[in-house]
Amino acid sequence: MKFEGSQELNNLARTKLLDSLVDDLSVILLNEKIPLDVVNGQNGEIIVPANQRFTKSLLRRMAENHDRLDIDRSPIRDKVREIINRFEERLTDEQLRIARGQFPESLERVELRKRAENGDPQAQYELGFSYKNGTDMLGRNPEKAKLLFKAAADKGNINALTCLGICYSEDNNLALAKQCFQEASTKGDAEAHYLLAGLSPEREAICLYHAAAKKGNPQAMRKLGDYWALGRDHWWFRHGVQLAAYSFNEESSSLEDYTGTGRADKLDRAEAAEWYRLAADHNDAEAQRKLGDCYIEEWVVPKRFEEGTPGYREKQGAKWYRKAAEQGDAEAQQKLACCYENGIGVAQSEVQAAKWYGKAGSQGDEFFSYEALGDLYSRMGEKRKAAKAYRKAGFRGSSSKIRNLGPKSSW
Repeated sequence: MKFEGSQELNNLARTKLLDSLVDDLSVILLNEKIPLDVVNGQNGEIIVPANQRFTKSLLRRMAENHDRLDIDRSPIRDKVREIINRFEERLTDEQLRIARGQFPESLERVELRKRAENGDPQAQYELGFSYKNGTDMLGRNPEKAKLLFKAAADKGNINALTCLGICYSEDNNLALAKQCFQEASTKGDAEAHYLLAGLSPEREAICLYHAAAKKGNPQAMRKLGDYWALGRDHWWFRHGVQLAAYSFNEESSSLEDYTGTGRADKLDRAEAAEWYRLAADHNDAEAQRKLGDCYIEEWVVPKRFEEGTPGYREKQGAKWYRKAAEQGDAEAQQKLACCYENGIGVAQSEVQAAKWYGKAGSQGDEFFSYEALGDLYSRMGEKRKAAKAYRKAGFRGSSSKIRNLGPKSSW
């Protein structure tokens, strides 16, 4: 259950509730065995194997996965579900108390508030950030956030000035937002350069993205990769921009004037890959996924002998898809699933493919990922799981695909 503008329970409160759940489960399960696997319903991981004697540590593991448990229908499952339902009601009550501001502030929060009230610009910035995002037991309050950011910015806090611009941008007050970003960028803030570029015409934007990238902003690095992926001909003929001035390596051969000749495509793609690599090394998930694409599509120019060996590109592509997927990038999760399904860069594994298709589908990529998951389960002979995935895909052809699985009695 999620409440807008509220936060997770603090660790102490959650730990106490989980301890209580473990104690309740111990009454019926401690030192007992059941002939059924206790499974994580989201990823298929076995939490407690069948016929394994329950210990306190295994019960703790069950408690920590309370919202994902999957046990086959049985009397013991009904008892476990009853205990967990009571626990989840208590958990919901605690979340409601926090959402209503009925949870006491931590000593650190009280101290931060006092410092902010006494005019400390860093404290004003941090407290404003908490109000903007609704963190640390504070409800989301954009107006309070703006007042605190403004106070901190007036005292010279650059981060607060940039956040104030973001607040104005969210209010659609683009003139004031641009003014804040311009001032912060002149003081050297890389994020302000990046945000200002988003409010500027293309000819100005690319220069600002380049400035932000040189200051270490990974989003700007990725954006320059996107520019180069479209190619210098696109930017020259449509916007009059000489893309070669924004090369990853200003001494590289891509600076040669190939504009309009059609010979630049390969060099441009290599430039895009280099910018994506730089952003990916800064842990930007979208750039990691796009770098994976660059390896799979042969945009990366081999620099060492091993980089040209068979299978190297595919392994690198899967590696970068995994990095992005582990950060929650749904498109990367779907592509990593394809790699596992087809054995591209990784050992073929239907189990891993199903896991990553499921993760991608649960994050909003329902149509393609759940359809692909259904197809995978169908080929595996898991017709019940296939039907469930097709229903989640929610597209017109799902009913026909389910019919193709045959009579339900055969599932």
